[in-house]
Amino acid sequence: MNIYNALISLSRVYKIILLLSFDTICLILSNYLAISLRLENIWSESIIYESRFFILFSPLIIILSSRISEIHRILLRTTGINDFYKLFTYSLLTSLFFVLINFLFDTLIPRSVPIIYLFIFLLLIISYRIIGIAFLRWLSSSNNNKVKKVVIFGAGDAGVQLLNSTSEDTQIEVKAFIDDNKNLISTRISNINVYSRDRYIDNFNINDIDEVWIAMPSIEEEQKREILEFATKNFNKVRSLPSITELLLQSTIKNALYDINPEDFLGRQKIIIDSKLYSKAYSNKTILVTGAGGSIGSEICMQLAELGSTKIILFEMSEFALYQIEQKLRAFDINDKLSIVSCLGSVTDKKRVNDVINEYNVNVIIHAAAYKHVPLVEHNIIEGFKNNTIGTNIIVDAAIKNEIENFVFISTDKAVRPANIMGVSKRVAELIIQSKSKSSLNINFSVIRFGNVLGSSGSVIPLFKKQIESGGPVTVTDPNMTRYFMAIPEAVKLVLLAGSFKSNGNVYLLDMGKPIKIKDLAINMIKLSGFSIKDKNNPYGDIEIKVTSIRPGEKLFEELLTKGNFRDTSHPKVKIADEPYMSDISIVNLIKKINNLIDSKDKDGLKDIVSEIQL
Repeated sequence: MNIYNALISLSRVYKIILLLSFDTICLILSNYLAISLRLENIWSESIIYESRFFILFSPLIIILSSRISEIHRILLRTTGINDFYKLFTYSLLTSLFFVLINFLFDTLIPRSVPIIYLFIFLLLIISYRIIGIAFLRWLSSSNNNKVKKVVIFGAGDAGVQLLNSTSEDTQIEVKAFIDDNKNLISTRISNINVYSRDRYIDNFNINDIDEVWIAMPSIEEEQKREILEFATKNFNKVRSLPSITELLLQSTIKNALYDINPEDFLGRQKIIIDSKLYSKAYSNKTILVTGAGGSIGSEICMQLAELGSTKIILFEMSEFALYQIEQKLRAFDINDKLSIVSCLGSVTDKKRVNDVINEYNVNVIIHAAAYKHVPLVEHNIIEGFKNNTIGTNIIVDAAIKNEIENFVFISTDKAVRPANIMGVSKRVAELIIQSKSKSSLNINFSVIRFGNVLGSSGSVIPLFKKQIESGGPVTVTDPNMTRYFMAIPEAVKLVLLAGSFKSNGNVYLLDMGKPIKIKDLAINMIKLSGFSIKDKNNPYGDIEIKVTSIRPGEKLFEELLTKGNFRDTSHPKVKIADEPYMSDISIVNLIKKINNLIDSKDKDGLKDIVSEIQL
């Protein structure tokens, strides 16, 4: 075992004894120096004689003073600026004991000596502690323990607190602050310089820095996104403090630091919705969720369980996905208050759908079952229409037949001016619901349209993660391609909220924030994984971004509105689209045509369906 590990592994009692022993030596030395300075005599027998009682009681004085001032609780290697106040109190107490002993034993020591002693003792105990901290840091670095070099972005209160918290860790060295505040630039905080962004980048080698910590918990999400883009572009690893609310729940500010996730680049405020706004529509209800094992469907089931639904019918064609969500719900429902029914089946099976709805007296249907992976549906046109369009028609008819209360349909932004089979199949499904809702006023029909959700099956982020883990390249179909993104839990909350509104086939649009460039997302994910971009400017980088061609059916930009305008709802994050819809007879004829084309396996005919829905 080396010296550093031997010292820090000492028991707490031994460390206290060691520190108090040094303090006792400082006390005796301070006493001698104070009397010598006052009498202007370096050596005198009278000095030793008059000090004998103070020296005799010195261990007791140190113990009592340390207990009163709680100086014994301070570890040497964690001593910070705030501890110096305690050290002064500690010194003052020993000086008062000096005065008390002189009074009790009627010594001839001048009254000014305890004052001189106070400042000498304080100077000595501070000095040897500073030397001790430096010595421990030197031992630590010479012990082949790599010191992490850090830059803190944000020189405000949070940044200063973060700096102070690093005094407890000899493996961290804060090299600089960066801040946009002109009043802070070129100042020094605890002997550390504050720089502007440009000045730091121009004058320092960023490769010498291991991490940048963003210490600005109260800024807006848009500003945070802009800072994150700067940080990931110029530093190897980025970590950040959470919001003020989340920060208050942490024990120490340094422990609150978290690694940046792709979600942090969305540049949008987290959506906070009180479930009381929509819980009445789902609590004490029997709810059928189609596609219950999918990324959206499973989150819907979990949130419904939290709302107090009486019974959740899990309708899923994948046995494995159905098993997973059932186990997840049962683990959540530890008190067995929720009735969970698992039903294998497809929405294209008319008899199965009707039997399930009728058998369990379903009140609410949330239809999330769909084939949604654009390239796969593009190559499986017949199955795409059968599942997404005909399946929706079957379950809508079953809902009307069984007179349910509420029908919520999960749509997609790809249904807007569709350029692919998936989008066309979902747009026709929207039109079916809009049309049939007009003749079924006793059922609350809602169509909810939103974009990509982070982490869902087939989404770009899991794909990028896999490509990065395998060493690249990361594939981007077009450098200018943008997409809307939303976190799954947020999307589901808005779905449940919109589904609770009084509706007659309304199409609801969810606030997806600003569209994100897919290439920017790829660059950020590579850097967040600790790798560099390999390109013509950096041929020795780690991972290359490879631009491929746009796949069949893909669009550069997605939209949320076909034509017309949108209206506000009671919640600012949900809008109603004012869009044209097809007449009942037109929908009946369109469904009949699609069924005939599916039966005859006419793929070209199905591709032409898009021309019939351009309203």
